Amino acid sequence: MGIGKFFTDLFGKAKETAEDFAVQAEAGFDKIKESTAPMFDKAEDFAKETIEKVKENSSPIIAQAEGYFEKAEEVLIDTFEIIKENAAPVIEKVESFVDQAKTDIVAAFDNISGKSKEIAEDTISNSEEIVENINEKTNGTEEA
Repeated sequence: MGIGKFFTDLFGKAKETAEDFAVQAEAGFDKIKESTAPMFDKAEDFAKETIEKVKENSSPIIAQAEGYFEKAEEVLIDTFEIIKENAAPVIEKVESFVDQAKTDIVAAFDNISGKSKEIAEDTISNSEEIVENINEKTNGTEEA
């Protein structure tokens, strides 16, 4: 039975010690919380003040930027209109050039087609003459 009492005392003391540590830790945490609360309050106040100062200081800059954006928008619209006006003649010239190129290409193909047809007809005619000459020479050889 001495062993049972030994373990009961041992674990009882360990339990008491753990409870004491927990109470002390909680008390320490509370003290730390209490002592750091003013620092957190100051940090929070500082953050709020900084945000307000940034808002105050950035308002004129934002307003000025909005003015620049409006001015830039006007300039871009004007520039776009000028480009549209000046681009119209260029577009017409390009369209005219493309149309002329199409006409020239069609004419070139017609010309090539005509030349090819002439060459083919000449080749066929020459081939027929060659065949006739060969036939005449062959037939003439057989008769002789």
